[in-house]
Amino acid sequence: TVARIKADIDDSALVAPRSGRVQYRIAQPGEVIGGGGKVLNLVDLSDVYMTFFLPEAV
Repeated sequence: TVARIKADIDDSALVAPRSGRVQYRIAQPGEVIGGGGKVLNLVDLSDVYMTFFLPEAV
């Protein structure tokens, strides 16, 4: 039925657990991975910080 097809499509959608930016892709398109396998690495941009040092004179 149409409802079953829509449910199957919704179940096959890849959704990130949180917002962020893709740092790198682990799995390639068309590759088969097992349940719980990693597809990509996400970076949470709301939790990024940097420490840097500047010289006193240029």
